[in-house]
Amino acid sequence: MHMSSTTENYSAAVQKVTDFWTQGSQGLGDFTLPSLQQIDLVPAVERYFEFVQQAVDVSRDFTLKWAQAVGSLPGAAREQA
Repeated sequence: MHMSSTTENYSAAVQKVTDFWTQGSQGLGDFTLPSLQQIDLVPAVERYFEFVQQAVDVSRDFTLKWAQAVGSLPGAAREQA
């Protein structure tokens, strides 16, 4: 039940961010300057999110290893951890 709620919250947040970016990009489509070249921001955005995903993966792995280590400690040591 907790995981479902977390997934639903995450999905709702992703939808809000997607809507925000969609609305913002539609507004930018109306604003063009003839002297500026078209800029493809997609590769930069993809690299950014690849970096963020790697950071999340590293954090997840570290946290899981920490939780496993704490779980294997005797009672008194676990309470202090």
